[in-house]
Amino acid sequence: MPLEKELTSSLLWLRIGVVLAVALPLALFGAGAWMAHRDAERIAATRLDDLARVMEEHAARALETNAMVFRELQRVLADDADARIRAREGALHELLAAICERLPHIRSINIWSADGRVLVSSLIHPVPPSLGAADWQEYRTVPTPRAWSVSPLLVDPTSGEHYFRVAEARNAGGFIELALQPSHFTDFYSRLAKPEDRVSFRLITGDGYVLARWPGAPRAGLRAVDETYSSFRGVGRYAVFVSASQPPHVVFGPWRQQTLVLAAIALPSAAALLYASLLALRRTRRLQEEARSRSRAEERLRHSQKMDALGELTGGVAHDFNNLIGVISNNAQLLRHAMGRETAELSAILRAVDSGSRLTRQLLTFARRQPLNPQLIHLGRALPAMEQMLKTTIGSGIELGVHVAPDAPPVCVDPAELEMALINLAANARDAMGRSGALEILARATEPGEGPAPGGRYALISVSDSGQGIAPENLARVFDPFFTTKPPGSGTGLGLSQVYGFCQQAGGGVQLESDPGIGTTVSLFLPAAAAMAEAVDRPVPTDAARAA
Repeated sequence: MPLEKELTSSLLWLRIGVVLAVALPLALFGAGAWMAHRDAERIAATRLDDLARVMEEHAARALETNAMVFRELQRVLADDADARIRAREGALHELLAAICERLPHIRSINIWSADGRVLVSSLIHPVPPSLGAADWQEYRTVPTPRAWSVSPLLVDPTSGEHYFRVAEARNAGGFIELALQPSHFTDFYSRLAKPEDRVSFRLITGDGYVLARWPGAPRAGLRAVDETYSSFRGVGRYAVFVSASQPPHVVFGPWRQQTLVLAAIALPSAAALLYASLLALRRTRRLQEEARSRSRAEERLRHSQKMDALGELTGGVAHDFNNLIGVISNNAQLLRHAMGRETAELSAILRAVDSGSRLTRQLLTFARRQPLNPQLIHLGRALPAMEQMLKTTIGSGIELGVHVAPDAPPVCVDPAELEMALINLAANARDAMGRSGALEILARATEPGEGPAPGGRYALISVSDSGQGIAPENLARVFDPFFTTKPPGSGTGLGLSQVYGFCQQAGGGVQLESDPGIGTTVSLFLPAAAAMAEAVDRPVPTDAARAA
């Protein structure tokens, strides 16, 4: 009986083995096909998201250029009435034509009055006094904008060319209008992917109208259609979106090939396992199968225990790091309370704790846009106050000089962002110089014609080091996110990107000059707070301007 029971048990396990010999390969084939299908979707989503991010950056640069043109024209026009603008038509026409020539993606620029008449145009000089929207055939189906807006795609009835309008309200009523070339975007999209990838690129308004697309010719009135595999991204603060999409048969082409390969492997494997299991009915192999099952179970258990241990270690390290920051902050506060005053060294400790906390929050919330808190900052007081903190950043072997000229104007920026920008530049300079060198920070007012916008008033903060410099072939990419010339593990590539974004959000700009073997100078142009205050304090003379 024991032998019969043993044989019965062996036969039972072997019959199960026969079933498993067929079912297991089929299950593995189905699981492999499903995982390959999921991987194909993930790869397509990642690629389309990367392409959409590149499209977003390209469109943002173009629209930010338009915003700079608007700001310059608003400054030139100021609060001039329509009669004053017509009196300056010749000079303004030359200015608009020069802008269009310098920026080829802008087809034309027009300045409109509040009652719908063209005052100045880059295409026509002189402009007939009665010329208005009713005389422009392509404008009759487009509402006259009363504030910043983007029109659908339009067609010039004379030349047949397609374009779309971007408009912004003027301070004294009316609006400024830029006509943009869709080809500026389609030419860029045509270089993003190979034709065999069958990727479709679109620039879309908030209402769903297609402004530019590739592949395909431009067509007025075309609306975007939702596609199964696509990535949409909004372009900054503008009511414009970009999308990159692929048809399903292209997305799953590699998956079909992998499935065929997997089937070619799985089906013969199933047949071989079935044959081996039938042989096992005559050659008892139950113990070997049990050993294999036990080995697999033990391996899974070890893997599970290892992952649990890693999770516990990570949580403990994070908890201890937060405790250390809390201990430093609490002891600094207690020291300040005991001393009854705050010394420069204690202030440096508190600023360092705050900077570390802000940096930690930035890294944890990297994908989100943090709101700014602009404040009036006098550089003559703010930069010397940061000197001790910057010395801590660069180390004792590097000489630090902070100089603020008497004519340096105040600026209205987020103090935390300014401090973070200077810390990033100081850290980059420290890494470029090693253990010794000189770091000079100079703040002054810009000279006439100096700065990102001609005629603008800026405070210039230049940070110069005596490091190894940057190779010429890398200068064009230094402000790109995640680009770094440092060895792997030594930098994130986000420092100069933060500086660039800070200056752009502040309404200024940044320039970088570098000589290999001599050093690097980074110049931050920040709008003077006095000029900003004058613009804010100007009265708005018309109801139309208030509505805008």
